[in-house]
Amino acid sequence: MSKSKSIEKLASDHSAEEGKADVMGPLFYIVSPEQVESFSEAIGSQNPLFTAASPLGVQFAPPTMRLRDYALLQRKFGGSVPSMKGAGIHTRQRTEFHSPLYVGQAVKASGRLRATYIEKGRQCGDIEYEMRDAYSDRLLERHIITYTWIGPKGESK
Repeated sequence: MSKSKSIEKLASDHSAEEGKADVMGPLFYIVSPEQVESFSEAIGSQNPLFTAASPLGVQFAPPTMRLRDYALLQRKFGGSVPSMKGAGIHTRQRTEFHSPLYVGQAVKASGRLRATYIEKGRQCGDIEYEMRDAYSDRLLERHIITYTWIGPKGESK
């Protein structure tokens, strides 16, 4: 895919994926220096690689910064996934880091509900979401989260 293609065009090319059952996304964005700096400050990082004055000449994003994509996907698409409606508790997570994120990189985040099941009498589900380079489709990070749904009065669904 040509890098001259705008992030808006990338998003519109993938809009047909929205609304499919058990699919969240995709979301497209460009990693900004403000995102990296505010997240680094929030976690108290002193790592020079996360600053504009990075000794490598490239400002990288902290690896855990992309966990916010899960919240953005949930907020934007979670209500449209029938088996994911309602509140829940994030109970387990596995993360694979494949390649660093850097300022100026165009990213595509998407997710899907992999499975639902009953565990210890509670309705659970495994949600997989990943970040890819928006132009090359190279995998950057993959997260698998176990989520336990609860009803409005705290009861298991």
